[in-house]
Amino acid sequence: DVFEIYEDKWKHPHAKDRIHDSEKPVSISKKIMVNSTNKGELVLEPFAGSFSCALANCLNSLSRRVIGIEHDKAIIERTVQNFKDVCKKDLNVIHFNEIKN
Repeated sequence: DVFEIYEDKWKHPHAKDRIHDSEKPVSISKKIMVNSTNKGELVLEPFAGSFSCALANCLNSLSRRVIGIEHDKAIIERTVQNFKDVCKKDLNVIHFNEIKN
């Protein structure tokens, strides 16, 4: 159904359990990935925040490779811990300040 995406619930802007200010529901990221990529393909999440694509990939065994970009190191630290708590796996992270020319 074309309107199925509207059944997904977004967290209230003041919700205490959000990782990022504009956190997207994992269920929406899953639908986007399933409908626009194939198993084994690379998914780029350029404004990752809570890394909802990585979570969707892990929780639903989508078999995609996900690269997420987030500039806020504090958010990345919360995201890494959340990913470990939810998926029982480590999230590999490289912070841009750690990349040497």
